[in-house]
Amino acid sequence: MEPKFNLWIENNGEVVLSLWRADLLQAIATTSSLKEAAEKMKISTKEAQEKLQEMERGSGIKFVTSTSQNDSNKMKLTSEGEQLLKKFWEFSKGFGAEVAEKFNKSFKE
Repeated sequence: MEPKFNLWIENNGEVVLSLWRADLLQAIATTSSLKEAAEKMKISTKEAQEKLQEMERGSGIKFVTSTSQNDSNKMKLTSEGEQLLKKFWEFSKGFGAEVAEKFNKSFKE
C-alpha cells in the first residue's frame, strides 16, 4: 500500500488551484499553447479551456493572455498567473513527504 493525496485551494466553493491545475498552467507556460498543453495533459482542449475558466472565475484574476494580436492560439501566463502559480508550488512543497511520513508511522510501525 502507498498513500495518495490531492491538494487544492478553493475560493467561495470554486477550485482555484490544485496540483493538476498547476500542472496545466505549467504546460501552458511551457508550450505557449492551450491545445498543446491539453495534449500534454491528455485531455481535450475544451476541458482545458473549461478548467482555465473555472480557475479565473474562482480567483477573480486572469491566468493567461494571448501573446500576439494575430495568433490567438499562442498564450502565456499573466504576471498575476505566474505569481499565483509560484506561490502554489511553494505552498505545496513537502506535502508528499509529510503524507508518506505519517503513513509510515501509522501503517508500517
